[in-house]
Amino acid sequence: MKRWGDIVGLAVFFALLIASTAAKAQSTCNFTTECFETDACQETAFQFDFTKGEDVGTGTAVQASTEFGDFAGYVVNQTPEAATYAFDASGTYYFLTVADREARLSTHMPGPLTVHYQGTCEDLD
Repeated sequence: MKRWGDIVGLAVFFALLIASTAAKAQSTCNFTTECFETDACQETAFQFDFTKGEDVGTGTAVQASTEFGDFAGYVVNQTPEAATYAFDASGTYYFLTVADREARLSTHMPGPLTVHYQGTCEDLD
């Protein structure tokens, strides 16, 4: 009888794990243009992955992953036409706006310095 209870317990665990994974929306943005401060823009290859999580009371949590590391953020504004996200990477701030798969990423660093990226995002929910 104990064995049956273990099987049921494992089944419930995996069902909850699958449900929590399915609830998260993952997206990938690929940026092909980079503009540093007032310099002329140039070609680049920069990828920005992010996963939308659950509503945390102050907004929807978002986790980002780049070649520079992983950091947390949240949804600032979302409408059927566009979404804006904010991320804090220990003093460097990222603001991402996506509308109809077109994406703009603005990076703000101490100095102050800014870098702007233009590209597209896939797998948006």
